[in-house]
Amino acid sequence: HIMKKHIIKIFEDVRDIPYRLRFSADDNDFSCDGKHRRLAELLIPLGYEVRPRTCLYKWESMPIPQSILKLDPAEFYLHRFLEILIGDRWVRIDVTWDRALGRIFPVNEWDGKSDTAIGVPYVGNIFSPEDSEFPEFDKEKVDANLKKRKIFHEAFNSWLDEIRKQK
Repeated sequence: HIMKKHIIKIFEDVRDIPYRLRFSADDNDFSCDGKHRRLAELLIPLGYEVRPRTCLYKWESMPIPQSILKLDPAEFYLHRFLEILIGDRWVRIDVTWDRALGRIFPVNEWDGKSDTAIGVPYVGNIFSPEDSEFPEFDKEKVDANLKKRKIFHEAFNSWLDEIRKQK
């Protein structure tokens, strides 16, 4: 039970890193991708087998103000979460939304053995494990993509900061 309590604490610690969209490849990544990479980096050395999983979602299907949504016209986005092998079963774990955002977004609790919800209402099927691998890091590509979304990221992060202040 000590290991189970330990992995639950790791899950909670990473979950409660404030979710943020970044502005450049040099910034810490506290989006779903970055938080799940961090969770994997903490669990693998403890002997856990984990694998990333990916699905598509639309920001517009989430309770985000229209004034912010209109700043980023992309239709679909990738959402990343993890699966961890517990016994002989792959268990879904999603640490996307931090506890301070619980009035707006689905903040997951985890018992160390059961699936959590996926942090976004996803569209279509979840990608296969092979198609969900963390991509190789390409700084130029990441920076170009983030530059296009800078205004959306600023507005979204500011909105999240306001939510966190409204305890």
